[in-house]
This record gives sequence, C-alpha cells and structure tokens, in this order.
Amino acid sequence: MKENGGHIINFTSAGGIQGYKGKAHYAASKGAVTAWTRSVAMEWAQYNIRVNMIAPAIWTPMYDKTRASMTPEQLKAHDAFMAASVPIGGKLGDMQKDFIPIMEFLASDDAHYMTGQTFCIDGGTLMMR
Repeated sequence: MKENGGHIINFTSAGGIQGYKGKAHYAASKGAVTAWTRSVAMEWAQYNIRVNMIAPAIWTPMYDKTRASMTPEQLKAHDAFMAASVPIGGKLGDMQKDFIPIMEFLASDDAHYMTGQTFCIDGGTLMMR
C-alpha cells in the first residue's frame, strides 16, 4: 500500500465514541480502533492511504438471534428503547440499503479526499460532528 496507496475501513461503535455503561472492555477496544484510525490516517496520508471507520447499527442475523432469546417483556422494552433512541425509523438499519452502499463508496475512488473520518450508519443515534 505504501507504494500504490489504498484504503482501509475499520469498524468502531457508539461504545468507542461515547462509552457503554457496564461494557468498559468493549468500549475501550472500540475506542482504541477509533484512535488508531485517526492516527494512521494522518501518518499514512502521505502515501495516499486513506483510513476511515464505520460505526454501524445494522440489523444482522446475530441481532435476530438476540431478539429471539428475549422474553416478550424484554422484547417490548427493547423495542421501546430503540424507538426512542434511533431518530430515523426507531430500529437498526438494513444491510443492503443502508450499510453496503457506504462500504462501496468508502472503498471507491469517489472517497479519494476523505480520511480519518467516522461514518455513522445508525439512523442518527450518534450524530457525530
């Protein structure tokens, strides 16, 4: 990559940016990804290597399993929390419509002038600036 440039896309999360109560280890690991991404984005820009990150909140098969393990009461509380927490739609995003187009863009030459950025695909939950 040093000779030809390229792009790296890392994954962070809300936990790595704002922290998660009761999940300090997870938040710390994602915080490290966030700091590393921003640091190497500055260091490697001279080689035309772009390094960005995505903070996704996407509906996945793993999330389906999590939902299936909840009691009806837990599921009702969880859905109410999501409705209040996610400004667009009140639930996690769609892999095909919301996530993949951003991945394709960041991996393309169309994103040639972007590095060190966090792209939140989360329905407005983080609203990073």
